[in-house]
Amino acid sequence: GKGAPDASSTVERQTEDISYLPLENYPRREDWPNRKAVFYHWMTPPSSLHPTNGVETGKLMVFDWIHRRLLYMNLKKLQPAPDLAEKLPEVSEDGLRYSFSIRPQAKWDDGSPITGKDVAFTYKAFICPLVKNPGFKAYLDQVEAVETFEGQPRRLDILMKSPYIFNDYIHCDIVILQQSLYDPEGVLESYSLEDFRSPDFMASLTNSKIESWANAWNEGDLGSKPERIQGAGPYRLASWTQGSEMVLVRKKNHWTQNLPSGEDAHLSRPDSIVVRTILDEQALELEIKRQGIDASNYISTSLMERLVNDSNFVENYHGKFVESFSYSFISFNTKAGASGRNPALEEPEVRKALAHLTPVQKIIDVVYQGHGTPMAGPVSPR
Repeated sequence: GKGAPDASSTVERQTEDISYLPLENYPRREDWPNRKAVFYHWMTPPSSLHPTNGVETGKLMVFDWIHRRLLYMNLKKLQPAPDLAEKLPEVSEDGLRYSFSIRPQAKWDDGSPITGKDVAFTYKAFICPLVKNPGFKAYLDQVEAVETFEGQPRRLDILMKSPYIFNDYIHCDIVILQQSLYDPEGVLESYSLEDFRSPDFMASLTNSKIESWANAWNEGDLGSKPERIQGAGPYRLASWTQGSEMVLVRKKNHWTQNLPSGEDAHLSRPDSIVVRTILDEQALELEIKRQGIDASNYISTSLMERLVNDSNFVENYHGKFVESFSYSFISFNTKAGASGRNPALEEPEVRKALAHLTPVQKIIDVVYQGHGTPMAGPVSPR
């Protein structure tokens, strides 16, 4: 496999030991667009923005704007950092109890505080067997229980089944949801995570309230209608034309604007973020040349090669090839004989020989114009 770099065209830079592009203050040119919106380009729009069902790269990026998590992954330091949580959790000596306290500033759009009960509801919604999100269920199998505390609404403990390398990172991926909005009757409060994992749970259901709740929860419009997509983040989804354009608008007086100075990850500067889908490479090139978009990390290697040698592009954009956390690979069917195919690939020596015969560097040079790094496995060199 090889590390496939993303081509980025933002007013940013890359240093030798930094794998991200920090913003720079460049002198403003008179011919630059005068707008308080950021026009962002992508090629992989999500099919849905459902809070629990489905995992797509574009969806997770939009969730950074419209939702908040207990923790978020700081991509500069490559480690968890506090999001809704006041600080990183206190972890028990056995590595099984994670104790959180939610920021006192954190509020939902209706002004009500974000509490431990919202977190407990969220984890139940993700783990409930009736919710159609099999990928997340496997990921959350380590979570044993979420405990809240009477009289201490901002406090909660998350108990894990066993010590595990991902225990520190699971809480960076779960967007926290408002219980009063998504479960106003408190249906999930009657169940524990242990109940959901019981082999008798499905058999005990007979036209119950939780079945009705789950049927409504799994409906498509929870991930497609802007008025139903609500979260604790600084932006709201104003409009969405599938396959074309998504518009997010900055909320006024959002709680993240009242956090202590220095928490740049929570700042929301543009009045709006307009995400545009442009699949045709020529159309994208024309849009860049007329400054119709401000940023993209979905530019092909061949187009980026042309742009960085274009004087007009260099005057108006800053573009770099930056290594990403993605890779391409060739895989072998190690049980080919079981499916009626040639069983030769079941032999490790054959697979090793084919791996040695694969011209990895030539593939990088030809397909990616040399912008790639050979890798020995799926763990990033970063």
